[in-house]
Amino acid sequence: MDEIDYFIPQDDYHPSGVLDEYLTSPGPDFLQAYLNCYTQPGDVVLDPFCQNSDLALEALRLGRKAILSDSNPITTFVSRASLSNLTSQQLSYAFVRLSEGAKMQTSLRAHINQLYTTTCPRCHLPAIVSYFTWSRDENRPIKRHYSCQTCKPSNGIPHVFSEPADEADLEALKQVEPRGFHYWYVVDRLAPEPGWQQTFVKQMLELYTPRNLYALVMVLMQIESTFDNPSYQDALKLTLLECLDSCSKLNAIARNARPWTRGKDLRPPSRFIERNVWEAFEETFKHLNERLQQFRNEGLQARFASGAEQLIGSGPRAQTDDLPNILVERLPARSLTDDLPDNCITLILSEAPSPERSAFQDLSYLWTGWLFGREQAMVFEGQQKTKQKVDWVGYFKEILGGFRALRRVLNESGTLVLHYSTSDYVRCNLLVIAGIATGLQLRRILYQPIASPDNVGGKPFSGTPGRYCMHFVRPQSFVAAQRVRAALDAPVHQRKAELRGSPSASEARSPLLEQSLKSAVGQAIRDILWQRAEPLVFNWLNVSVYEHLAKDGLLLQALKGKNLADGTVANDLRKAIDDEVREILSKDYRQVSCGEEANSLWWFVRKPFSATPVSEQLEKAIYNILSTNPNVTDQNVTRVVHSLFPGALAPEPGWIEQVLESYATHHPVLGWVLRPEDHLQKRLQEHASLIAGLTDLGRRLGYKVWIGRDQQKQSFNGKPLRELLTLSERSYGPTSLLGGTKGALIDVVWYDHALPTYIFEVEWTATLGEAVFSRRVSASNTRKYLVVPQERASLIQFKLERSPWFKQVLDEDGWDFIKFGHLMEFVAKEEHLDLFSLGKIIGLQPVAERESGQLRMF
Repeated sequence: MDEIDYFIPQDDYHPSGVLDEYLTSPGPDFLQAYLNCYTQPGDVVLDPFCQNSDLALEALRLGRKAILSDSNPITTFVSRASLSNLTSQQLSYAFVRLSEGAKMQTSLRAHINQLYTTTCPRCHLPAIVSYFTWSRDENRPIKRHYSCQTCKPSNGIPHVFSEPADEADLEALKQVEPRGFHYWYVVDRLAPEPGWQQTFVKQMLELYTPRNLYALVMVLMQIESTFDNPSYQDALKLTLLECLDSCSKLNAIARNARPWTRGKDLRPPSRFIERNVWEAFEETFKHLNERLQQFRNEGLQARFASGAEQLIGSGPRAQTDDLPNILVERLPARSLTDDLPDNCITLILSEAPSPERSAFQDLSYLWTGWLFGREQAMVFEGQQKTKQKVDWVGYFKEILGGFRALRRVLNESGTLVLHYSTSDYVRCNLLVIAGIATGLQLRRILYQPIASPDNVGGKPFSGTPGRYCMHFVRPQSFVAAQRVRAALDAPVHQRKAELRGSPSASEARSPLLEQSLKSAVGQAIRDILWQRAEPLVFNWLNVSVYEHLAKDGLLLQALKGKNLADGTVANDLRKAIDDEVREILSKDYRQVSCGEEANSLWWFVRKPFSATPVSEQLEKAIYNILSTNPNVTDQNVTRVVHSLFPGALAPEPGWIEQVLESYATHHPVLGWVLRPEDHLQKRLQEHASLIAGLTDLGRRLGYKVWIGRDQQKQSFNGKPLRELLTLSERSYGPTSLLGGTKGALIDVVWYDHALPTYIFEVEWTATLGEAVFSRRVSASNTRKYLVVPQERASLIQFKLERSPWFKQVLDEDGWDFIKFGHLMEFVAKEEHLDLFSLGKIIGLQPVAERESGQLRMF
C-alpha cells in the first residue's frame, strides 16, 4: 500500500464554518489525500476528537462513511448541525418565522433592532447602528457605526457613518437592566445554586454587554418557543452559537471578528466591538445557508446513523441513497469504541487533544449550558477549578486510555493519524510514548515550523510553533503483536512490587539500556542535521530523537514490565530522554543565530557547512520543474515539491513562494512561467560575460587576475575564458596567497602581493552554499564578493532573514554582494575607475539604488 511520508500542503486553507478560529481544520487537500491513500470506497473513517464536519464532508465526497465523536457538546453539535439536510426553502421559512415572531407587541427583529437605534445628525431621523466601539476602561460606547437610509449616497450603496456616541446613545443603554431576567436566565440554566460554578458563570457573562446579553437571550427563547422540530432548532442555534462568539466583548474588529485572547485568559481588548445582534444573526444565517446550499449542489447528503452497527455492518453498499453514512456521537474515545467491533476501522484521522485548559473550554462550558442546559454542560464541571499549569501525568493517562480503545478497533492494515499545531514539544513526546505503550508502532512523525512572528526569539530549548503529523500502525504480523503484548505485560509479582513503591523509571533501567538510549539520542540528532545539512530548531531535533527511539524499539524496551496506569513512569521516561537531549546538545553542538531576536538553531561544534542545505536543494528542484514545464500552477508545484522532500526533508513555509517569485512570472491563465532571462543557456552566456568583465576590470585597476579552473573552459566571444589570462597568470595563479587548492576553484581573483586580494564568486542562483562553504578560504587581507542577478536579491534577502546561520557565516567571512547589472554598467564606463567609486554598487541595496547615501569604501 502506498503511504504518505510528506506534508500535504494546506494551500492557505481558511475554514468558513462556525467558530472556525477555534475549531481548526487541516484543509480539504489534506483530508482527501489521506482518505484516498488509506481507505477504499465504503470504508469507515473515525475522527475520535472531532472539531467540525470537514472530515465527514470529504468522506461523503469520496464515497466513504464517517464516525465523528468528542466529549465537548459544542464541537459535536457544530459537526452535526453543519451537515443539515434542510433545503434552502425550509431554512428561509425558519428564519422568517423566527424574525417575524411576536415579541413585545412587535416582531423579534424589530424589537432587537430597537435596542440599537440612534438618530442621524444629518437628517435627524432614526437609524440602526451596526456596531458600537466601546472603551473597556470607561465601560461605555465611544463611537457608533450606522447606515442611514435617508442619507445614503446617490448610487444606492449603503454607507456606514461613524460618529462619536452621544448622550442619547448612553441613555439607550439604560433600557436594559444589567442584572435583569435575561441575566438570571443564563445563570439558572447553568448553575442555579450559589457556589463556585455560579461565580464562574457570572464572570463569564461579563464578556457581554447587558444589551447584547439581553438580545442573545431573546433570540434563544424565541427559537425554543417557536420550533418543536429539532432540525429547525439546530440550524437556528448553530447561527446563534456563532453570534455568541462574534457578539461578545472579545472582538476588536467589526465583521468577521474573532476572539481576542491573552494566553489562557479571556480578556476584552481596550477597544472592543458591540455588534448589533440581529444584524450579526442575519449575516451568519445567510452565510450558513449559502454553505449548506453549496453542499447540496454537490449532491452530498448526510444520512445520520443511530448507532455504529448501521455503518460498520453495511459495507460498500453505504454509498447508496438509503443507508446511513454519518454517525456523530458526544462521547470520549474510550466510551465511543465500546460500541464498535474489533478491527473494524481502516483509518483513524483526528486532531490530537490539547493538554492545556484553553479559553475555548471555558467558552464551551458557558455556551453549552446557554444553548442546551446544565445537563450537557456537566461534562465540563470541575475543569474550571483546574490549575493553569499543564498536568502532563494526567494528560498521558487520558491519552493512554484513548489509544488503547482506538487500537482495539483499528484493523491490521489500519493507520492512526494525529495532526495538530503547537509550540510545545512535550506533547509530541508523550503522544509517542502513549502510542508505544498501547502496542502501536510509530511509522513516522512529520514536523514543519510555522512561518510566524512568534517564531522569533526564545530560549535554546524552547518550542517553536509548528505543524505535527504522527502516523501509527498496528504491528504488521501476529508474531510482532505477541512480542509487543509480552513486552508490555508485566508479571503479577512485579506489578505488586511497583504498587508498593518501585524505583523510578530512570533507576529501574539497566546500564545497558541507559547507554543504548544515550547512543540513539546522539545518533538521531546527527542524522537529521546531516540530512537537512543546515542548523535546525530544537523541535526538529526532538522529533528525530523520539522517532529513532520508537523505531529502534528502545521506548518499548524502557516501558517493558512497568505500571503505566498512573502516568508517572511514562512522564519520568520522557523527562529522562529530554534531559539527555539537552545534555548532548549543550556538550556536542552549538547555537547559531543572528542575535538575541533570532531563533536558536543547533549545529555541530566542529563540522563546517559543506553539504547542500535543503533550502538550496529545494531551489534547484523548483528551477527544474519550471525549466521542464511551460507553465505550472501553485497547487501542482507545491505538491510535487512536497513529494520530493519527504519526512525530515519537509520544506519550511515560505520558501516555495519565494523561489517561484524569483525565477518565474505568474500568468492568470498559464500559471508560473520561467522568466526569459533565467533560461539556462542565457544564464551561462551571461556568466561567462561577467567573468570576462571582472577580468578586464581587474586589469584596469592594476591587478593580476585569476579565473577558476572550471570557468576557464567556458566560451566567451568564441574563445575559452582561459585565453584572457597571461601565461604567467595561467601558470601560478593565487594559490600561494589563498592556500591549498580551493583558491584555484574561485571564479575570479584579483591579486597582488603588495595589495589586498579580491575574490568574486559569480552565481546566477541563490544557491550560494558551494561558493561560501565549499570554497571557503581564510587568507588575511582578502575581500569577498558574491556577484548575483538583480532578480535574486529578494530571495537572497529572504534567505538571510530565515537562515541566521547563513548570514552569520557571510558576516564572519566578510562576504558582500554586487548585482549583475550594476557591475556591467560599471565595467562599460570609459572614464578613470578606482576602487572607491566601485563602492557605490556594493550590497543588496547599494548606494546606486538609493536617492542619497554615504559612499562606502570598497
